[in-house]
Amino acid sequence: MSDAISRRLPPEFMQLEGVLYWDYLNYWNKTSSLHEIVRVKGIDNGFKRVVNSLASDYTLVPAILPATLTMGVEPVSKLEFMLAVTICYAIPAYLAVGMLSFQLANGVTMRHRSPVSPQEATDLVILAALASISLAPAFLWSYLKNMPDIGGVAIAIAALFAANRLIALVVDDAKCEEDQHRNIDLLATAAILTYLLALLYLFRRWYVFFSIGLAALTVILLAYELGRSRLPLGIKLRHVVIAAATSILVAVSVGGEIVIHWLLTLDRRAYGDLYASYSFGWQHNLRSALATMGTLTPALCCGIAAYLVGHTSARRLLLLLIGTSLVAVVGFYQIQSMAFQHYYLLMPLVGGLAGAGIILSWRLFPRSLIVAVMLALGLWNIFLPALGGWSGYFRPEGVSLRPIVRTDAPELKRLGTWLAHQVAPGDRYCVLASSAILNIDLSAGIWQLDPSDPQLLSLKTKALPLSEVDTMNGPPPREIAQCSIVLIGEPIQLHMAAENQQTVIIPAKDILTGSGIGAAFQKLPDEFTLSHGVRVLAYARIRPITEAELLDLRRRFYVTQGSRRSELMTLFGP
Repeated sequence: MSDAISRRLPPEFMQLEGVLYWDYLNYWNKTSSLHEIVRVKGIDNGFKRVVNSLASDYTLVPAILPATLTMGVEPVSKLEFMLAVTICYAIPAYLAVGMLSFQLANGVTMRHRSPVSPQEATDLVILAALASISLAPAFLWSYLKNMPDIGGVAIAIAALFAANRLIALVVDDAKCEEDQHRNIDLLATAAILTYLLALLYLFRRWYVFFSIGLAALTVILLAYELGRSRLPLGIKLRHVVIAAATSILVAVSVGGEIVIHWLLTLDRRAYGDLYASYSFGWQHNLRSALATMGTLTPALCCGIAAYLVGHTSARRLLLLLIGTSLVAVVGFYQIQSMAFQHYYLLMPLVGGLAGAGIILSWRLFPRSLIVAVMLALGLWNIFLPALGGWSGYFRPEGVSLRPIVRTDAPELKRLGTWLAHQVAPGDRYCVLASSAILNIDLSAGIWQLDPSDPQLLSLKTKALPLSEVDTMNGPPPREIAQCSIVLIGEPIQLHMAAENQQTVIIPAKDILTGSGIGAAFQKLPDEFTLSHGVRVLAYARIRPITEAELLDLRRRFYVTQGSRRSELMTLFGP
């Protein structure tokens, strides 16, 4: 099926978005891998592989549903993977945002308004979901970059609803007598909430900040409302004990082994140090947020939130939403700056408030006007290019859903064909570059331009990844001695500040100048020119790299690290 689809598509389609790499490729690969394990070794082995991944930074949890939906498809193409992600994650995420918007807006009492019918409620949920697309296109933009991270949004919103219900069950004083059904409901809700918070963490590690924020806000609001509740003290204590004991038992059953594994590998869990290279300061964070979210939508959301605080009966849910989102974002920034996918931490808040605003407007203004405004904003935000200047105040300049065509696709394919011939069976090639134009994942993924070419497919097993980010990967690894061919971009290609990528720069300069480990390499006559005039130079190893040269390379790396030197040496060795 995949090959048939690829053959029917025009060549230009394969150039859209170029060749996927890094996180854009990660879960497509994991889905294909899980798919293959289940097909060849059975469901039991697939389940074991998922369980074994739970303690890793990239679990297989997001791959489970897409792999299940595409079972029987071999191999899974990019189009099929994205269709599976759409069905499993994107549509549920937007519907969950619509439901959250409806709950917030439906709590606002308006004169002369009849009760909402089930059909009208469904229509309003869909309307709010569409509003979150037109007013906050960054979330759709991230999903279209082949990222399944949007799947955590539905889980996060379900957890918000569970936390809201848990507090109500604990403090509701409508019935002062003890009710067995209420105790069972309380136990089930506490268990569901804890499972959802754990699932967020297992789905994508950085959603843990949403889990922490929601847990903290739940405790704070619960303590506040317990103080105001008229329930007898004994019943209050009983409810708290049931909720707390259930949550602890579920947390231990779900995460006990993971916690033990983390304690045993605590020296590798210093994320503040590991991700230090990804923290760019508050000025960058502000510019990035404005480029991703724009100014108009956040301003509208602030106004809608201020109105809802004073008018909605769903005030507790609103406070949980706002407080959790703030804690999640502040907590995340303590570790690193946000990339575009991390803004999903804000999708419940921004999408939920934007949708609530549209629902309220739908009741107050002519509906044709609301539709026209949504269409205009949607077309502008989604399809039109950034105009610069004043337009930056009204739309996110960094977001455009227009397909990107990689114009150097033919040259990339020529590079891939050359590599496949140049690297002998059993040999490995390396890439000392880490930009969107050239990196190891991109070179190994050139097969995406022609999935039927076995020579391009062979690059996946011939590629040897090296270190790319100083604090994350450490010094150039000893495996660099295994590289029979090395590709280097000119100018040297980086994806962050040079001081954070000396692990790429130092060996690249060695090979370009023939010094250090570069004395073991010889330049080949073949060159390739990619986007923006970047030249790809190729070098062949003509003798083994000596142990002294490797030690000197790593020593020179550590010299550049300044105050980080001792920490990195502890993590990665001399």
